[in-house]
Amino acid sequence: MAQKRIKRTDQEWFELIKDCKTSSLKVKTWCEQHGITAKALDYHTRRLRQNGYTIPQKIAQTVPYEKHEIVCLDIPQSISGTKAAASALNPQAVHPMVLHLDFHGVHMEISNDAAQETITNTLLALQNLC
Repeated sequence: MAQKRIKRTDQEWFELIKDCKTSSLKVKTWCEQHGITAKALDYHTRRLRQNGYTIPQKIAQTVPYEKHEIVCLDIPQSISGTKAAASALNPQAVHPMVLHLDFHGVHMEISNDAAQETITNTLLALQNLC
C-alpha cells in the first residue's frame, strides 16, 4: 500500500533539507530514517533554491563519525602575556600535538607550534562558547 503524502510548508522542507545536509549520514540513510524519498528531497531542494532559499552544501565526511565529549576549559583571563602561560600553551619541546575541533560543521586544527596568541585566543573563544 502506498504511503499518504505529508503536506509540508516551504519552511518545513527547508528545515528538513538543512538537517539532512548537515548530518553525518548519507542522504539515502537520512531519507530512510525520516520517511522521505531522496527524489522528493532533491525536488524540494531545487524548488527552494529557485525561490531564493540558501541551501547548505552536504558536509563531506572524511573521517568516520566518532562521538566526542565537549569539555569546558577554565582559562584565566590573565593567561596572555606571561612566559609561563606561553610555555604551558605551546609545549613544542615536549611533544608535537594537534588540537582537532569540529563545531557546527566547521573543522579546525591547531598545532602546538602555532603562535601563542593564536592558541590563547582560540582557547578563550572556546571557553566563551561553554
